Amino acid sequence: MKKIALILSFLLFAVSLLAAERDSLSVSERRGPDRLFMPKGNFSAGVQFFYADLSSTDSEYLMLLQHLDANGTMMTLSPFFDYTYKANRSVGLRAKYSSATGGVSNADFSMLSDDLAVSLNDIHADSRTIQAEVYHRAYAALDKRSRIGVFTDVSLGYSYTRTSFSYNEDSLDSYAAASRVKIAVHPGLMIFVTNSISTHVAIGIGGATYNHIDYYKNGEVVGTRDFSKVRFMLDVLDISFGLSFHI
Repeated sequence: MKKIALILSFLLFAVSLLAAERDSLSVSERRGPDRLFMPKGNFSAGVQFFYADLSSTDSEYLMLLQHLDANGTMMTLSPFFDYTYKANRSVGLRAKYSSATGGVSNADFSMLSDDLAVSLNDIHADSRTIQAEVYHRAYAALDKRSRIGVFTDVSLGYSYTRTSFSYNEDSLDSYAAASRVKIAVHPGLMIFVTNSISTHVAIGIGGATYNHIDYYKNGEVVGTRDFSKVRFMLDVLDISFGLSFHI
């Protein structure tokens, strides 16, 4: 009788071990938000960057412009840091500096008709933006080792932009100053290169903005404009590549 009880106890213990192992495997094989990708208490800091060089020869839609010679550059640098307050959930702060320059050396806008023709030459614009934002990020792992994952940023930010113009290499005494409050959504992909270093890419898909613009001439405000908009679409000019260090 004791032997039978001993055997039954051993069998029950073995079954319980197998069940526990199966449960642990089922947890480790989960996909999506149930898998741990970013542990609670993680602190990360890094930088995002973006650069684009644009030219009139890169777009087929500019065939309407005859004898077009236009180009532009865009650059963005964004240091950031965040803290994971809960598994796969973090909050952070990000500062952003952006610059954009563009110019039209020569263009004849004819709309394929001689009745509507406008000529432009030697016009240049220069824009500088400073932005600060707070964001919330949600992660989801894609692989068993939690090396690759996706995330979604929802951010609230304020930015100030000043845009000045020049004509025939002479600076004009007018410029525009724009203030913007924006709620934006940026999904992205993150890859851990090592346990403490990761790289990521994100793209903007729109959001809601409120804009206030003052137009200055000779140091005085000559016009203002207030408007808001809500738009959701892929923005190829709102792509950022990032590098993060985790502790």
